[in-house]
Amino acid sequence: MADDGKINRPPPKRWWKWPAGLFVAFAAFLAFGTTDEQKAKLREKHLLPPEKDVASSAELTPEAKPASGEHCLSGRDGANRDLVRQVKAGMREPDSFEHVETRIYGNDNGEHGLWMTFRARNGFGGMNVEKVYARIDHDSCKALRFGDGPGI
Repeated sequence: MADDGKINRPPPKRWWKWPAGLFVAFAAFLAFGTTDEQKAKLREKHLLPPEKDVASSAELTPEAKPASGEHCLSGRDGANRDLVRQVKAGMREPDSFEHVETRIYGNDNGEHGLWMTFRARNGFGGMNVEKVYARIDHDSCKALRFGDGPGI
């Protein structure tokens, strides 16, 4: 047997093909996953906010702010103070509460719909992102919290 110093190795495997294919499929799903009809059905059930969100505070005239419900939101972080108080009251670690976003819309019979997104520490020390839905009274700005959102 002649040994010429070469090691017989199998050709390299293309291990990256499967993860790359899954990544492309996932990106396509995110890009084209929800059709306009599906979005319209979700909006009808009030699971998605209306197509046009309330304009930012800088764009609203002083007369339009109360009509849009923005008078019920904090000027500092945009949260409804009453809803934040209710959410913190039900948490294990209220000090871990971090407000992310609040979307307010509609004025149905003196009430506004409101979705609030927040982060909080779970029992294992990790941070969870959660959403809560509430109806806000237009005059008193008090929140009536719903567990799973409207119509669910």
